[in-house]
Amino acid sequence: TGWPAGWPAPGWARCRLSSWSINGSLAYHSGWPGTLERLETVIDSDGDLESALRPVKLYGARLPSYFRFDARVTRKWKKWQAFMELVNLTNHKNVFGYDYFRVRESGGRIGFTRNDEKWFTILPSIGVSWSNSF
Repeated sequence: TGWPAGWPAPGWARCRLSSWSINGSLAYHSGWPGTLERLETVIDSDGDLESALRPVKLYGARLPSYFRFDARVTRKWKKWQAFMELVNLTNHKNVFGYDYFRVRESGGRIGFTRNDEKWFTILPSIGVSWSNSF
C-alpha cells in the first residue's frame, strides 16, 4: 500500500549486528516512457528551407531498462551515528533521456545525432549525525 499502481516497487534488505546496520536497496524496471524525435524540413520566416527536430509521439517509446543497487553501512554509539553509503554500486548506466544535435553530414546535408543522458555513476557518501532519539 502507498505505492502507485503500475510503478515498480523497490526491494530492500536490512541486517543489524549489535551497533552495526547494513542496508541494501534494489530497483529495477523496464525503463521510463520517453519521446523520440525526427528531423523534418520546415520553412523559416524568410521562406528558406530549414530543418527542425520534432517529437515522433510524446512518450511513445521506452528508455532502456533501469537498474540500481545501493548499499549503506551504519555504526551507532550512544547518540552518534556514522555511515558510509554507495549509490548505484553496480555502476549501471541508467538512461533518463536523450540529447539531440543537428550535424552537417558529408555533402552538406543536415542530419542529427542522439546521445544518451545518463544518471550519475557510483556516488559515495559518508556522514556523521547526532540525535537525542536513537
